[in-house]
Amino acid sequence: MPASEETLERCPLILVGTEERPVGLVVDEVVDEQDVVIKPLGPLLARVPLVAGGAILASGEVTIVLDLAAILAGLAGLKALPREAAPSAGEVNAPARSRTILVAEDVLTTRELMRSILEAAGYVVEAVVDGAEALARLSQRSFDALVTDAEMPRVDGFELTAQVRRSSAHHALPIIVVTALARDEDRRRGLEAGANAYITKGSFDQTNLLETLRRLLG
Repeated sequence: MPASEETLERCPLILVGTEERPVGLVVDEVVDEQDVVIKPLGPLLARVPLVAGGAILASGEVTIVLDLAAILAGLAGLKALPREAAPSAGEVNAPARSRTILVAEDVLTTRELMRSILEAAGYVVEAVVDGAEALARLSQRSFDALVTDAEMPRVDGFELTAQVRRSSAHHALPIIVVTALARDEDRRRGLEAGANAYITKGSFDQTNLLETLRRLLG
């Protein structure tokens, strides 16, 4: 979305690109500058666009590192929308309607990327490390959907899904399994346990996940 003059006056601008073709990126805030080691996110999330990998900050927090080259390549073919046609921030996030998603994923970088994708789409996200913790959260409050990995310690995604379906309070909860297990028998196991959708690494990207969520949430 093209930035308005008012936005440019209020927000800092980061200058990137080349000397011949500089590009200004409007950001909400410049927090810090750090040297980090970028780590791959694994095959499951390798196809997520505009993401170079993950990194651990000096504070110990995990962050997602954007692929600046890919962003600039995308901007090269971007046409500005007429001002009256540009969507507002509220319109961009409107499909999510501030619904709350529970994410169960034991791999830290994958968990944080899932959180980033869903929060960027306007969802409220609560992320836990395995199925046992997910069941504990579900006993405390309600959620609009559950996104879970299949392979996790203690309670895996298959058992988590089966237990949710046996629960009188959450038996209708939309469940999406996102996993590297791509065999037909694994897919059948997930769907037979009660998952509404089963997304494997071969078909995963953020668009696929978000479209599936929107379809299930109506």
